[in-house]
Amino acid sequence: MVASRQEPASKRPTEIEQNGLSRNYDRLILGSREWVWIDSIAQHLKARVDSGATTSSLSAFNQVLFERNGKKWVRFKLEEGGDALSVEAPLLRWAYVQQASSDKPDKRAVVELWIQVGGVREKAEFTLSDRRKMTYPVLLGREFFKDIALIDVGKSYIQGKQRPMTETDASDSSDTHISPSDPAASEAPEDTKDRKS
Repeated sequence: MVASRQEPASKRPTEIEQNGLSRNYDRLILGSREWVWIDSIAQHLKARVDSGATTSSLSAFNQVLFERNGKKWVRFKLEEGGDALSVEAPLLRWAYVQQASSDKPDKRAVVELWIQVGGVREKAEFTLSDRRKMTYPVLLGREFFKDIALIDVGKSYIQGKQRPMTETDASDSSDTHISPSDPAASEAPEDTKDRKS
């Protein structure tokens, strides 16, 4: 005999649409792929939503460490639509990421960037990794969505390309800089291997 517990109808989660966005009570509903607005480059990028990854990752190549006002920063290139953008952000810390395809952990710079997915705008941590050979330049891991969203893996782009809530967050707008690609930029300081994640 197989028994299953049925919750009363009033306690079951209900999907609602609020301002055209799918929500489950107070949580955003994300598909397995979503558009992510990134303030520092002022555009949307395609992201893979991955509950198996702890941290989020952003495609970055030609990483260069430098100092600004006594603090460590990282400058990197981000390729989108054939253009290479140069982005600068304070170095938050280093992270060691273990890939299933490798025995050795990969040392990656970690930065914080303001992003928006649907109606949620948050400052999120990203490890920097060369993802140019991958379909999605952004990977959203559990640390970003664990308390704010549920994932419906059978759907994609549920939230769509939402208009940014503000042009720039005034309190942190000086922490990240973007400039057109500089062809004379230095090479990455360390070997970054492209691995599926």
